[in-house]
Amino acid sequence: MSTTETLTIHLPVSAARRLHRVAEIARRPVDEVLAETLYATLPSFRDVPATFQADLAHMEPCGMRRCTNRCGLSWSRKRHPL
Repeated sequence: MSTTETLTIHLPVSAARRLHRVAEIARRPVDEVLAETLYATLPSFRDVPATFQADLAHMEPCGMRRCTNRCGLSWSRKRHPL
């Protein structure tokens, strides 16, 4: 990453531990692991046709459970140990 921005984030302790553990296993800096995770999971509206952007933007704050329920899907927050 050529440019960076400094952010202060507040994570649940369990999420921070998972992040540190993944970084340790991967032998990579925590910020790299977090940035890669964000790129992989957050939607990018750049490649989405304009006709669908408003719908996606409306769904984004719903949260996974609410969005999957709207689609008739089931969702489970199972924790997978590292």
